Amino acid sequence: MDPTLRPATRADRVAVRELCDCLDPHDYLPRAWEEWLSDPGGEMLLAHRGAMLVGCLYATQVAPRQAFSQGLRVHPDYRRAGVATLLANEQQRRLRVRGHLVVRGVTS
Repeated sequence: MDPTLRPATRADRVAVRELCDCLDPHDYLPRAWEEWLSDPGGEMLLAHRGAMLVGCLYATQVAPRQAFSQGLRVHPDYRRAGVATLLANEQQRRLRVRGHLVVRGVTS
């Protein structure tokens, strides 16, 4: 069963925090959560497998027709299963629909 993707909502805060905590208890993403969700040019995508959150990815507009992607997280049990690729491809598709021609990002 492939993960399903959808935009994040405020109700996802706990699930995203739990995902981040299992990866790194000092992760900055939970502290950025409210700002990211309030950003009119931003979008956080979530990947679910059934009821379980298995990944997330955020992007925001940084210049006309340009976006910056960050906050890619994938649950350890779902690494190397295509979750990050699925999130990145869908994010890029959505950004292109919004008129972005350049998308930059960072991973660690």
